[in-house]
Amino acid sequence: LIELVVVVAVLAVLSAVAIPQFTNISSKARAAAASNTVATIAKECAAKIADQGPGSSSQFVPPISMQGYKDSAGGWYTGGTSLTAKGTKASGTTKINCPTSDNIGLVSEDTSEYPDFFYNVGTGEKTCTASGDAIKRGCANSAW
Repeated sequence: LIELVVVVAVLAVLSAVAIPQFTNISSKARAAAASNTVATIAKECAAKIADQGPGSSSQFVPPISMQGYKDSAGGWYTGGTSLTAKGTKASGTTKINCPTSDNIGLVSEDTSEYPDFFYNVGTGEKTCTASGDAIKRGCANSAW
């Protein structure tokens, strides 16, 4: 009986240590998916521009179903030159011309929960904006 109590006590201690490590897994996964999607679209645009040249023949349709990035404030932006000048917001499933310079960005609904991610097509710089818990989700020192 004592052995059983000791085993239960050890499992309780291990659970108390391990469970807090898993509480933010889904939020970290959503932020990682967002940054990966921005990088993938930047690569897609680079390939389309290399194959077809800039303009209306080099377009992408932004995915709009990313949780944490889809309300009226959040979403896809192109053409911005900085984190404060985000550019033009994409609407719905409208095709967007791939930029040859400036930013492709994904803006979150709340930067304290999920970071904003931007990829500068001209320089290859990856920047982000976050506050609060979102800093721990892939945006350290305004870079990702």
